[in-house]
Amino acid sequence: MGWVKVMDPVGFLKLVRQYDAVSNPYLLNAIAAALPWFEVICGLLLILGIANRGTSLMLLMMLVPFTALVLNRALQLAALKNLPFCAISFDCGCGSGEVFI
Repeated sequence: MGWVKVMDPVGFLKLVRQYDAVSNPYLLNAIAAALPWFEVICGLLLILGIANRGTSLMLLMMLVPFTALVLNRALQLAALKNLPFCAISFDCGCGSGEVFI
């Protein structure tokens, strides 16, 4: 899914911006530019069987804060729209479009 983000950097930047985790525009652009390539490289390393433990650890270190950001965003949307948690859907930036939380 990293390749989908690499092919649409502006769209991915918009998705990263929706989390309001970073306010500095230079840092925001750097994250949106580097993160998809990092995902692609980690995916290739896993497929090729190179440095599996280190690559898995790096992906886990990205997954934990991402999960916290998605949870926070979902809770904000649930409070804002007064909807139950299971009815919240948005594009989390995974690359697969809008999904239910």
